Amino acid sequence: MPDVVVLLVTAVTAYLPGLALLALVGGGSPLLRLAMAPAVSIGIAGAVAVLTALVGLPYGIVSLATVTIVLGAAAVVLRRRSPRPWKSLFRPVTTRDRTSSRIGGAMVAAGTAFPVWAWLRGLNGLATPAQEHDMIIHGMVAAYIGRTGHAAPWQIMPTDVLTGEPVSFYPAGAHLLTGALFNVTGDVFVSLNAVSVVLLAVAPCLGVAGLTWVAARQLGVRPGGAMLAAGIGALVMGGMYRPSFHLMHDGGILGNAVALCLVPGVVAGVLALPRLRPKAGVAVGLGVVGAVWAHPSAAVSVGLTVVAWWLGQSFTRRGRSELRASIKPLLFAAPGTLVLLTIAAGPGLSQAGRTGNWPPDTSPMTFVEAMGETFSFPYSGWIDQAQARSQVWVVLVLAVGASAIAARRRGPGPLVPYAVWSVVLLGAWVSPGRGFDAVVTQFYYNAMLRTWSHVSLLAPVIAAVGLVLIADRLAVLVRRATPVPLAPRWVSLAVATLVFVGFAAGPTVGYTAINEQAVAHRYGTPDFVRYGPDDRAAADWLASRIQPGQRVFNSGNDGSTLLYLAHGIPIVNVYTLGFPGVPYTYRLLEKFKRYPDDLQVRQQLIDLNVRWVYVDNNAPGIGSAGSPENWAGDDGFRLAPGLTNLAGLPGLHSEFEAGSVSVYSLDLTREPNTP
Repeated sequence: MPDVVVLLVTAVTAYLPGLALLALVGGGSPLLRLAMAPAVSIGIAGAVAVLTALVGLPYGIVSLATVTIVLGAAAVVLRRRSPRPWKSLFRPVTTRDRTSSRIGGAMVAAGTAFPVWAWLRGLNGLATPAQEHDMIIHGMVAAYIGRTGHAAPWQIMPTDVLTGEPVSFYPAGAHLLTGALFNVTGDVFVSLNAVSVVLLAVAPCLGVAGLTWVAARQLGVRPGGAMLAAGIGALVMGGMYRPSFHLMHDGGILGNAVALCLVPGVVAGVLALPRLRPKAGVAVGLGVVGAVWAHPSAAVSVGLTVVAWWLGQSFTRRGRSELRASIKPLLFAAPGTLVLLTIAAGPGLSQAGRTGNWPPDTSPMTFVEAMGETFSFPYSGWIDQAQARSQVWVVLVLAVGASAIAARRRGPGPLVPYAVWSVVLLGAWVSPGRGFDAVVTQFYYNAMLRTWSHVSLLAPVIAAVGLVLIADRLAVLVRRATPVPLAPRWVSLAVATLVFVGFAAGPTVGYTAINEQAVAHRYGTPDFVRYGPDDRAAADWLASRIQPGQRVFNSGNDGSTLLYLAHGIPIVNVYTLGFPGVPYTYRLLEKFKRYPDDLQVRQQLIDLNVRWVYVDNNAPGIGSAGSPENWAGDDGFRLAPGLTNLAGLPGLHSEFEAGSVSVYSLDLTREPNTP
């Protein structure tokens, strides 16, 4: 299937369910619906996964499409009975704003194209496998959902893919869409990459555009001007390094990256509730559920941002009026939202202590240094360890935008949540994991890599709204200063367009080149290889020889998981270090080669019916701190200790070799060695 077709199907899968529900309940303007749609779609997919599990049906593209069709049909029937025609949904509020609204819409599309371009160029084809560490488990979760139809929270993710047990909760919002798409493409890498492009490139730009539109309208900007601001916001977001490019480059942290990218659209929906019908609260609540389904930390991201924003609104009479108007739709949505949130995140509550106790990923620094890290938007991590580069133009437009919003005196709008997250970051830089900030950062593994992204989601909103406010003010001044009557809206449109074109042609082009490089380092031209042609050859060879019920002993750190991804071959280790509470997963990694003499190891292999062993002597290195029972120590490894020096072991025969990859058959019918 051509990549362009896959991307189209992915966009439909990620957006259509949410759009169908939003059309049914009345989800506001087209832009607001597009901003919320992917989060709502994931919420719907989660609800479908739960329902199908309860009635014993498989989750997949068929069940998700069925629900989408039902929602769409209900929306059509309801719309036909409504006095408002369909075309009214796509008209600007006033005729005079029609041109600005259309150009603003084109700006949103153009701004969104930049990160899409970076992703597609860096991928070098949707079939390219991701090489980063965390993408191992993301691929396994998506493949398991696609192959089995098991997708409810209590079914994801099993340590043993053959039996489906034992299960350890894993946030699988993005994987619900990927698993459904896998039913269409039949390729996990293609499906996962396509979903990554849509949720990590398209969704954050449309989400920021929607949030910018809401913020502009709250500050009294006319609808056409708000669309222009939305276009500039999408453009600035399109060049941001965080969250998606940073998290995916420095760890393949897909779940948290997707959740963060959904946050702006969800926040926009919550803030827009006073302008929507009360029943629209159902869709907004489902959007919150969808973000949390992608990663439970989204509850904090959305909650803290919304509460801080509401606090800013409370400073003005109009803001307080909107807060009161939010109560009814919030109450309308609360019961169903709370039930689904409990289902989506409840199984993961047992892991909350583990995330909070995670060691910080940064060392303490001075307050001055913390100011630089928080407000200069530097590149960091593996792509720029010396932090020699920074997104300076973002800093400049942010400062200009913040000044314009403050001068407007219609309320602080997005300034308050930006300030709150900045304070959290400052505290985390100065005293990581120990100060007041830890109340928030504990939900993000005390990792600045994750927490840092919040200011990058709000900065484009502030910059875009402020720049349009300045354009509107300039338009008024021009009208006063020139004898020729010029309509302010045309002057404002011209200024906003010039700003957009200038920022696109300059800073965004440069930022996109760096973002493309970040993707390429983990996909198209990777710095290291976990999945290579040798792994593909080994998987294809073994697929025709393994018998039902047999398992392959492996190290999850190498390309052996391709056995399950490509052919559904059961492997012993889904996780790279084994899994806590399932001792055989890590004890075999440590002691497998002792099976001739260690009766316990031998019996475990017999119980698992391990008949094949997969070894890659050139796997990427990984850290091993925090391994279960500290079996691997703190020095890391490439090849698990139990898989070294296998030559000559009784019952173990080399059957296939390709490069650094070897596949052995294992025969344990012979008597074990005895003292």
